[in-house]
Formats: sequence, structure tokens, C-alpha cells
Amino acid sequence: MKKILIIAGPNGAGKTTFAEELLPNEAGCPEFVNADLIAAGLSPFQPEQVAFAAGRLMLERIADLVAAGKSFAFETTLSTRTYLRLIPVWKKAGYVVKLYFLKLPDAEFAIHRVAQRVRLGGHDIPTETIRRRYARGWVNLQAAYIGIVDEWAIYDASCTPPILIDTGDNPAPEKLMEDVTPYLTDTGKTMPVKPLDDPDFIGAEAALKRASAKAIAKARAAGLEPIVSNPEDLPKQP
Repeated sequence: MKKILIIAGPNGAGKTTFAEELLPNEAGCPEFVNADLIAAGLSPFQPEQVAFAAGRLMLERIADLVAAGKSFAFETTLSTRTYLRLIPVWKKAGYVVKLYFLKLPDAEFAIHRVAQRVRLGGHDIPTETIRRRYARGWVNLQAAYIGIVDEWAIYDASCTPPILIDTGDNPAPEKLMEDVTPYLTDTGKTMPVKPLDDPDFIGAEAALKRASAKAIAKARAAGLEPIVSNPEDLPKQP
């Protein structure tokens, strides 16, 4: 089965670290398209200066993978609606589209995470850009993206290890027409939800734990404490 995995969330949520653990292991999906990595290749010392060009190259790479019928994953903050017009095309081409969203409590938390990433040698992002992407990404997720992908899960990425806080899927239109009652809320809005029984999502829990442990080890190796919402649960240092 062809699949597209969307690794989403605000800046500083740990998307890339999670993807590096999940994709080659539990998900069996080695193709990963990441605009930040493309930008770093174009301009290693000032990747933020080539963000637009990197975004264009990312879309071109995605188009090539779809044309070749390959499964792949990509990373995004969901701060734009670019993929809303593409997801139906992908599904029509036979892809199953799955979305993982790593949530942070607010934009300030994301800003602190990015600042620590810079101290650890990672790339910087302007504060106002982080705030804008945070706000738009969360709105777009709820208003549009979870209603158009096949399956989705939201994780609290502020704590260690990250925890699953919501999940759902979107049955095909004919399935909803057969029996829509179980999916209706008291407002009449369809809200399809099911237990998390997909292997790609079941495996995410282990991948998130490894990614969290990796981030903790990297911060402590540099003499820093990880920025988490539950510091009391951090593993004790030897």
C-alpha cells in the first residue's frame, strides 16, 4: 500500500528527530522530504535566506515521488494550506495519507525550544515567524487538515516522553452514508474517531520515546537541561 506520512507541528516540536526514528524503523519509509535540510544544503551558513527556494524544491521532490508511485514522508508546520489541494490528488492516485501532529502548549514554548536548538548548533528561525507559524498551523490542523487526511494523531510534544492526546480517521463517503450516526456529535458535525490500531501509529509511541531520549542526551551533553513541561519526570543524570 502506498502511503504518505505528514510529520507536522510548530517549530521546535521535535519533528525531524521523531521522523529520523519513526521512518526507517517502525514506518518502513526511508524517503523523507524536509525543506530545512534542503535549505541547509543550499546555504549551510544562512539557510533561512533560501527558505522560499527550498520550499519550491521540496514540492518538486514530492511531485517526483508521487509520479514514481513511491511512499514517502515530509515535514511541515501546516502554516499554509498548500497541501490541501494536493492531498485529494494523492488519494486519487492510490495513496493513504496519514498525519502526525506534535503539539506544543504555546508559541513562547516553541521559541524557547528553537533558542536551545540554536545553542546546540541547529538552525535559527525569527521569533515572529515562529509565532505566525504556530498560530496558523494549529488553526489549519483543526479547520482543514484532520478532515481531509485518512488518519491522524495529535501528540503532546512538550512532555517527556510525548503522549498521544487525540486520534481519528475519515471514512470514505460511502461508509459515512451507510451509517453516519456513530460519528455525529451533539452539534451534528461529523467527527469520525476510532481506536489507534494502525501499525504506523502504534509504532509512533516507541519512536517518540527514542526521539525524546535522544534530545535529552544531546542537551545534557552540552550542559543544558531539556525544555519540557514535566521536568520532574526527566531521567536522573548519572
